[in-house]
Amino acid sequence: MAEYSALIDAFNDRNLNDPNVVAQLESFEASVVWSTMTLCRHVMNVSNGNHGKDFELLATSSRLDVIEALITGEHLERNPLAQWPVPEPAADPPTLPDQLMRRALDFWSSLGHFLTLHDNEASSAKEIDDTLARCRTLLDTYENRDVIYSIAIARHIGQRWADFPHSIPQHITTNEKDAGAKLYVAQKFLEQEASGKGTTQVVKRICGMVVRSWYVSRE
Repeated sequence: MAEYSALIDAFNDRNLNDPNVVAQLESFEASVVWSTMTLCRHVMNVSNGNHGKDFELLATSSRLDVIEALITGEHLERNPLAQWPVPEPAADPPTLPDQLMRRALDFWSSLGHFLTLHDNEASSAKEIDDTLARCRTLLDTYENRDVIYSIAIARHIGQRWADFPHSIPQHITTNEKDAGAKLYVAQKFLEQEASGKGTTQVVKRICGMVVRSWYVSRE
């Protein structure tokens, strides 16, 4: 609670018109956001299986592992979200909530699989493209999925693009398969979300962390 109290005090700072103060505030807020996101891991450690399998807790913890690897540029040895069971059997025929749940699970499973593939292996090139293409079909207009997918695109294409993120691809087309167009859209979207367009503070700060990581990793 001390972190939240300190964050509230920081938001009430009289010098919020100072860019340096704003930068410090956003950095502090990002650390609080990440600390809050990792609470699911602490709960997992405390429960230690004593309360049976909590589907939501297990799913949240596994998704955090995936998000952390995605943001930090790491790879996963295995997909923690592969063949994830639904909490309850779907109705027959599946209801709309059942279908939405299935699509959410498929999105996260595909993202987890993407993180097990290595870009420097030629044999993985097509599988990476196919996996990201599948993720794109499962966005369903959810902002968080748009953000996550864009991070994945920037990670995959950006590392192969000369002077990314300092130079934006110039030859933009409407071809969905064009790498430059994909990178341009992903980069601009994440930068805009970070600069205030994100609908929640969590989205803004996560996007800010990602955008900053692009520059720091290339210093």
